[in-house]
Amino acid sequence: MRTACGLSNARPFRDASVRGKKEEALDNIKEAAALCLEVQAERGVPLTLETLQLEVVA
Repeated sequence: MRTACGLSNARPFRDASVRGKKEEALDNIKEAAALCLEVQAERGVPLTLETLQLEVVA
């Protein structure tokens, strides 16, 4: 799956943490998110999205 700015988020997070690089992985995620927001702003893409939360009662 790709984000709005074309970054792939398909790589499992557990791979990085298993190798003892959890902090590095989190830093990379933060950097990617910041860069994505920067690209979206440059392209005029809205920086906020409407979200909904649903509760299904069975």
